[in-house]
Amino acid sequence: MHPTFAQYLDLHVAWETLELAGGEEPLEGPAADFAAVAAAHPEVQAAVLAGKARAQAGEAAEQALVLLAALAAVKTLSRTERWQAPMTAAREALYRAGATEEEAEAFLARLVVEEAFAFEAPADSFDEPLFEETLGTLPTLLGLDEASVTAVLESFVKGAPAKKGALYRDAAKGLLEQAWADGAEPIAPEHVEAARAALGKRSGAEEAVKAFLAKLAQEELVGPLRRKALEAALA
Repeated sequence: MHPTFAQYLDLHVAWETLELAGGEEPLEGPAADFAAVAAAHPEVQAAVLAGKARAQAGEAAEQALVLLAALAAVKTLSRTERWQAPMTAAREALYRAGATEEEAEAFLARLVVEEAFAFEAPADSFDEPLFEETLGTLPTLLGLDEASVTAVLESFVKGAPAKKGALYRDAAKGLLEQAWADGAEPIAPEHVEAARAALGKRSGAEEAVKAFLAKLAQEELVGPLRRKALEAALA
């Protein structure tokens, strides 16, 4: 979990920072990042602040806070020298795919949330290698069109072992329907788990899903670290 994201998942820290943002002393570092994204999203900020007036903040305030915290982490990453090049390349890939600036920031924020919650990793550490690998796959992933996806699918099925073509097709189509129904994005453990579950008790189901992950890795649509994590989700 990125440190800025972790810090601002605390509503009390968020409220205090937003209060300080209205003062005379300028904020610095992650606090300035959080205040800046909050100011740029007044409706989301209002939802976070609305929770302060209640005995329990409520789901709306908590969901709004996750978004602001993730956007703040994106901002922190983007101004950090270590991450400037990969973050810029990821944004450019999103823009080429037709994303607006706001959509690109939201996409990157989702990747921050994914790194924090989707994988088996300590909550107090940021998996930099996995996150950087994910950013690096975006140009290829977002450059896919329907014909490219069909070609990958057909090539995979064609290479299936004897008498397993139907199983391999179902496994691949099931995973793509789970992960890319709304457009190509990094495949997450939940997508793999759902695709495997949909195959039920068919013999060789896990093998077929893993084989398709290998195919996606060969096409550079899934990096080696993510592939390993996705295969672990099948265990």
